[in-house]
Amino acid sequence: MIFGIVVFAIVSLIFSSPALLKLTAGEMELSLREEKAGILFGHYMGAVAVLMLVLWFLKPLGLFCLYAAAGGLYTVITLSFLYKAVRILNQEVINPQP
Repeated sequence: MIFGIVVFAIVSLIFSSPALLKLTAGEMELSLREEKAGILFGHYMGAVAVLMLVLWFLKPLGLFCLYAAAGGLYTVITLSFLYKAVRILNQEVINPQP
């Protein structure tokens, strides 16, 4: 579980930072929509990493209701991410007039 938390935290750091996001894109220019979607994904991965860390700290309690609540929270976080991502990707591109 610790490995997953570390991986999610690293991915979150890379995608949440616009400078690192542009660095990972290489020579390609990111559009505004791609940059917004990448930052949103970074925030999503950060939220999942925090949720996993909380579960790891509370693991010794062994409460089933804790895991059920975490699963429900994970579902809400994922659905919220998907809703926002679809809204970002469906935005109309406005091309500037020359």
